[in-house]
Amino acid sequence: MRHWGNVWTSERMTSTPSYRFFLGGADLEMEAIAVLLRQHVGDYAVVDHKLRWGAKASCYLAEIRGAIGAGLRPVLIELESDVQEEIAATCTVVDHHGDAAGADKPSSLRQVFQLLGLPPEAWTREMALIEGNDIGLRVGPRNGDVPTVAERFFATLTIGSSVRLD
Repeated sequence: MRHWGNVWTSERMTSTPSYRFFLGGADLEMEAIAVLLRQHVGDYAVVDHKLRWGAKASCYLAEIRGAIGAGLRPVLIELESDVQEEIAATCTVVDHHGDAAGADKPSSLRQVFQLLGLPPEAWTREMALIEGNDIGLRVGPRNGDVPTVAERFFATLTIGSSVRLD
């Protein structure tokens, strides 16, 4: 899979209205991304069909074309790029799976945070936990194994939940 405009290495948002964000498969990290985007750019800039994991950019093809036609840059968040090259070339891809995977790589949440140009002090403990869950742990059993305590803990988290860590 080819990535166009890896956010975490090359791009920063300079003008919020110039982007339209398309959300991938629904999970805790994607929910956090949606909240972050709605807080900082508003609902109008977020397109979310509540897709499942493994979602493809073509699920949003009409909306992506509409964004391009309106002079907006589509940001595909954890969406497999299965659209024509000329469309894909106009998109920014946010992902940390496949070629971009690894515990040393920024999560999609962090990539969006950086794209928005938010200051480091705005990164919260909740965001750090969600990031750790998404890049460092897998929620749920692997190959029938019993989930670890940490996996069970992260599986219970929801955005806005109150968890005491002391």
